[in-house]
Amino acid sequence: MERLRAVLVDDEPDALDALDTALAAFCPEIDVRAQVTNGTDAIAAVALHDAQVLFADIRMPDMSGLEVVERLGTARPPAVVFVTAHDDQAIRALKLRAFDYLLKPIDVEELMITVSQLVRLLCEPGLEGSRVLASRLSVMTNKGTELIDPQRIVRVEASGSYSYLHLTEGRPLLVSRKLGELEAELEQHGFLRVHRSHLVNAKHVVRFTPGRAGHQLVLSNGDLVEVARGKRAMLANAIGGR
Repeated sequence: MERLRAVLVDDEPDALDALDTALAAFCPEIDVRAQVTNGTDAIAAVALHDAQVLFADIRMPDMSGLEVVERLGTARPPAVVFVTAHDDQAIRALKLRAFDYLLKPIDVEELMITVSQLVRLLCEPGLEGSRVLASRLSVMTNKGTELIDPQRIVRVEASGSYSYLHLTEGRPLLVSRKLGELEAELEQHGFLRVHRSHLVNAKHVVRFTPGRAGHQLVLSNGDLVEVARGKRAMLANAIGGR
């Protein structure tokens, strides 16, 4: 079973440690990717790790957990579980479509129930969250079949009968699928064919640089990708229309 990527935010380090310890001991379905102590870092960590779940305190100095959720917006938001010592914000939390609202000190049984419900929502077939996994790209690597979230892919590079997936983190992943096959599946996720050897995720395009020597894209991971002459007008229109 795929573990759910989670970010924890609380301005009290002891509370962070207590939650992390409880999740590690009783909720193996949760993969804690980051622990942060303020709202600004929480927003950044959710984006960096493409978190599926955010466990958030409500009252914090720089911005409240409620404000963090509001600033995350509606594009691919994580499921939010508020973990707080205060019970007076439950109504507002529900209006923000919080998944759950747990009171400190953490009751382990309640935490386990919440996590089991998260797993059902996000992972099990037939439920709304199953669309999250259904949208994953299935690829064969040297470790076996892996399911990759397309938004983790910055670009795809052809290598004969294989392709390299350049991800937002880690080394490129070599997969046994041709670029054309991947293009057919990734077009719906905003990928563009900019060269016979390259697909790019339009969401990771930082800059389109025209020039006499050739046009290039600058991507979010710092990679430079050449744009084929016949693709330049298409790309300019696509980038300009975002």
